[in-house]
This record gives sequence, C-alpha cells and structure tokens, in this order.
Amino acid sequence: MTDTTPAGNLEFFAACPRHVPDVLATELRGLGLNVTREHPAGVSFTGTLRDAYLACLASRTASRVLLTLATIPLDTVDTMYAAIRAIAWEDHLAPEGTLAFDVVGQGPAWLRHTQFAAQKAKDAIVDRFRERTGTRPSVDLASPDLRLSLSLGRERASLGIDLSGEPLHRRGYRQSGVEAPLKENLAAALLLRCGWPAIAASGGAFVDPMCGSGTLVIEAARIAADFAPGLLRRRFGFERWLQHDAGAWNEVREAALARRQLESLGQGRFRGFDRDQAAIRAALANSGRSGVGDHLLFERCELGSLRKAPEPQGLVLVNPPYGARLEDESTLGPLYAQLGRQLMECFPGWEAGVFTGNPPLGRSLRLRAYRAHTFFNGPIECRLLRFELQPDTVEPDPETARRNRLDAARARPGSSMFGNRVRKNLAHLEKWARRADVACFRVYDADMPEYAFAIDLYGNAQRWACVQEYAPPETVALDAARGRRDEALAVLPEVLGLPAERIVLRVRRRQRGGEQYEKVGEEAQFHAVREGPYRFLVNFTDYLDTVLFLDHRITRRRVGGHASRRAFLNLFAYTGPA
Repeated sequence: MTDTTPAGNLEFFAACPRHVPDVLATELRGLGLNVTREHPAGVSFTGTLRDAYLACLASRTASRVLLTLATIPLDTVDTMYAAIRAIAWEDHLAPEGTLAFDVVGQGPAWLRHTQFAAQKAKDAIVDRFRERTGTRPSVDLASPDLRLSLSLGRERASLGIDLSGEPLHRRGYRQSGVEAPLKENLAAALLLRCGWPAIAASGGAFVDPMCGSGTLVIEAARIAADFAPGLLRRRFGFERWLQHDAGAWNEVREAALARRQLESLGQGRFRGFDRDQAAIRAALANSGRSGVGDHLLFERCELGSLRKAPEPQGLVLVNPPYGARLEDESTLGPLYAQLGRQLMECFPGWEAGVFTGNPPLGRSLRLRAYRAHTFFNGPIECRLLRFELQPDTVEPDPETARRNRLDAARARPGSSMFGNRVRKNLAHLEKWARRADVACFRVYDADMPEYAFAIDLYGNAQRWACVQEYAPPETVALDAARGRRDEALAVLPEVLGLPAERIVLRVRRRQRGGEQYEKVGEEAQFHAVREGPYRFLVNFTDYLDTVLFLDHRITRRRVGGHASRRAFLNLFAYTGPA
C-alpha cells in the first residue's frame, strides 16, 4: 500500500479519451510535469500537489486528475473492505462531510458489478468513521466534498481521490448546445493533433465552416491566448478536501491569469460559420462566457457561400455531420463533396482537418489526406483527416479516373481475347434464344479461368447484363484481379451492344448464413424481363442475386404447365418466381 500523506513525490493519474494519451503526455510534459507512463485511457505522472493543481487547471485534453492513495488487493470482498477501512479517512474528510464513489474497470469473478464494489468501499469508509467518531459521512453523487475513484483490475484495484470533481471538459462557458456537440477536451485534442499551437504562434487564422455551438473556435482562441481551460470553472474536487493546499492553488491560478495574452488574438482572426441560426445563437452565448468572446466572429452562412479567406495561412477544422444521428446518410455524399471544393477554393495554402464518424464519406471530399488519426466521439469511432490545401491535394474526378483506367485496360491483349470469347458465345446463344423464345440467358461462365466471371443477359423491351465476378482466392494478387476486371468491363459495352450504365457488376464470394439474401442497396428499381409466356420483375442493384435463377427455367415452365387452371401453393417460395 502506498503512502497516503499528500507530500513529496505523489502519484497521479490523468484520464483522457481513447487515442489521446500521447497528446496528453506531450501536453503535461510541456507544463513541466514528470510523466512516467502512458496507458490506453490516460497518463501517469508524479509530483507535488501543486503539479496536480496545474494539471487540473491547465490540461486541455485530460478528463480527470486522480491522486493515487493506495493499491487495494482483490483476493476477497473481505480483504478489499479491510484495506479500504485501514486508510486514515479522517485525514481527508470530515465526519459530517459527503462522498461519492466512481468505479471503473473489470475486477475478478466475485466483483463483476461496479455498484457492489462502490457499496462495499463506501461501507468500509463509513464504518471507520462511525467506530471512531460516532457519526458518519453521507453520500452525495452530485457535488460531494470528496469524490473517490476505484479502478478495478483482475487482482488489485487502484484507489484514488478525484481532484477534478466534475469532468475537466466542463470548462464553465457552455451555456447552451446544439445536437451532437464535441466535448471540449476532444475538441482541444483535435486542435493539438492538427498542430494548431504552431500555426497560431506564427499568426495563422482559424475557421470552422460548420461551427455548431462554437466549441472548436473557442478552444482554438483559448489555446492561442494561453488561456488556461479551467480558469472559468466554479470549483474543483480538491477544494473541499481536508488536505487541500489553498496557498499552492492560489499560486497556480494567479500564474495562469498572468500568462493570458488576449491582446494577441486580434479581431476577426477566429471565425465560425453555420447554416443554422440556432447554432449561431448558441455559439454566441458560449463565446460570451468563454473569456475570449470579444475576439471571435460567428456568422450564419451557407457552406456554398463561404468567401475566400484573406489570410495566407491558417487552420480550417470542421466536424461535419456523419449520419449517425444528425442527417440521412444518403444526403451526405454531396455535402462532403461540396465541403472539399469549398476548402480548396476558400483556404488555399492552409492546413485543414475534417473530423468524421463515417470515414468512407471522407472519399467524397476528393482530397488526398496526408495523415489520418483515430479518435472516439463517445462510442463512435471517428477519423481526423488532415490535408495541406495545395493544388496537388485534389484527387482526380472518380469518373474520369475510371474512364482512363478502362481505356488503358482496353489496349491490353487480354481484353481483346476476352471480348472475342464473349462475342463468339453471344453469336451462338442468341440464335438458340430466339428459337426457344428466351430473353434471359447466360452468355459466359468463367470459360477462361483467369477471367472468372458469370455474365447473364436479361431482356424484354430493354436488355441488361449482370456481371458476377467470382472473388479471387488469396493466392491471386488483388492488383492482378482488378486488372482483369478492368479488361472485361472495358470491352463488354461494345461486345454486348449495351451502354455501360446497363451493365451491373456484382462480386460473389463464399457466403455465411443468409448474407446472399441481405440488401446491398436501396434503389428499389425493378425491370420487367421475359421468359417465354411469362414476365418477371428483377432487381439488379439491391441484392447480390437478381432473384431469377436462369438454371431454374425448365422447372418454372413445368410448374406453369401443371398449375394451369389450378390453385397453387409453394411452401418454400424463396423469391417467388415459381
């Protein structure tokens, strides 16, 4: 068990969001603190109470700062209870005071429920007070005099005092929010990851074109002004702790007040825009309480109406909607495409960051990211995509790139060989199809093993082709498989006499469970096709299969003949053509 007296070289733990510990460690070292280890959920450091106060006040990315009191064995519930009761709690809390316990982690088999662990830990403290003083502290979950943290492991737990009280992302300026705001410490982590302190120090500007309630703009200005994030908080958890050092705290706070450089912010250098007037009202309310509001500009503006930034350098950082909660995902591709265009047009030469919880949408920006970082916004795994807004950052138009790729494939010998085989098959099978009164038939089925496709034609008033590629085995290089696919797709429109938009590609691979029945699209477009006297509606886009299996043609005709003028029941109808 460690020494519980808060003097000398104390052990602390600063918690933070996932994928942020390296940012937090750099930040704490920059404050002059002795970082000893990075963990998945935070950073350990050692020092004095003054160092802990500095971390609480000045860390922009930490969620909480804990003073480690003891390591508790978790052999049995009795050993845990005894170890907690043995601590001199009267040195930390008055008998008539209030306390609360936060329990995190996963303990041994007998301690699976955090509520049970919190109850037993609280009982140990209360029983010690009752035995020694005849009175006992009470529980206050909202605003206790002493907030304690028990972090469970398999064999032991770390017991500490939460010096922060409320989570440190609550800076004290947020008056009102809009849907899905960023927590302030996550916003700060994004800014630090984008290199904003160096950009700000060189005089760069900051813009958020979808600012919501203004968190990124406010945090950017506070970083630039060296405005400690905790200066506006009403209280910290350590202020009612019996061993609180008020003199050290006042020194830390006065030094932070003296470091502020509000005059360096200028006017109009920090700007936030949003199409939603309610969001702008929330941003203005928050900025008015932030301590830097006089230097910020918030304005209602559609994304497409953004004007070119007058500054030659800066950072534009944006957290666009990503479909998880805010908007229908089908509308977001065009929005991201417009965002990519506006970034290039309005902020040439700047650094840019796009924070999204839907990484595939990032491709719609058509910008080449030079770095991508993983973060979590609550439970949502997100990416921070970073760009240098230079002319070579723009990705080529996807359709142009596809046409260029197919033109190159058409010139290769394999493309003409494949085309000749399909052309020969089609000439032979079309004669048979006319005689058999069939408009839906397979024209190619992996005849050349290196071109592993099945090609089915479906017709009535309009002919379609469904090209099913058999997924290559792991022994075949993906680049080679893609090259043969391009060679096939390059010649099929000419050979089949069809426009490219009526040739649909599907990839067939080994299925698990009912995967082949699951939807892969939502277009809901059905096309009438003919099979002798029958007409069927098929869907080429929403499912892996068209649901009209061509090798069942004879069975369907036989069922049709037998069912004439009779009631018909199919107990295993599947897709219904019978």
